[in-house]
Amino acid sequence: MSAKKENAILRAARDLFTRHGLRKTTIQDIAIAAGIGKGTIYSYFDGKEEIFSAVIRQESEILMELIREAVDREKKPQKKIEAFVRTKINYLNSFENFSRITRKFISEHERFARKDLEAHRDKEVALMTAILRQGIEERVFSIKKIPTAALFLVILLMEFYLTWIEQEQILDLDEGLEEFLYILFKGIEKR
Repeated sequence: MSAKKENAILRAARDLFTRHGLRKTTIQDIAIAAGIGKGTIYSYFDGKEEIFSAVIRQESEILMELIREAVDREKKPQKKIEAFVRTKINYLNSFENFSRITRKFISEHERFARKDLEAHRDKEVALMTAILRQGIEERVFSIKKIPTAALFLVILLMEFYLTWIEQEQILDLDEGLEEFLYILFKGIEKR
């Protein structure tokens, strides 16, 4: 089996899923877009759901790499968190329709994606944990339970974005991100 063919299948599938959704995209559509025969796809994947899961895994890996690169460019822990947040939201927003489809797919086919999404979440939590530890060491953050706080921030950020796309963008995304970061760093209590 060729990695080149598999990547062609995944690229074609991602583009089709983004434009037409999971339900309306067929194996035949993917084969045509990838420039291969329909039977060839079945030598790589059992079906459309497995292809979709592979696309989610691939996109998660790309996103994680982009987040790490953005975080690594920053020195201060506050700027690292901001880089994390902005990179994730901007990447997801560039595939807004794919994000919507992914959310729907997960709710309908949780067993296909749960393990991969949990693995991705765990990587994000590990990175956020490291950033929070740095902030505590540098005495700019005050956190009681670092792993809990890291998990909470990762989940909260994803829910912020998913709610935003499901609510037909009733809130300007940049404005929402600014408020998210303000509350994160400044809190809501009057001082």
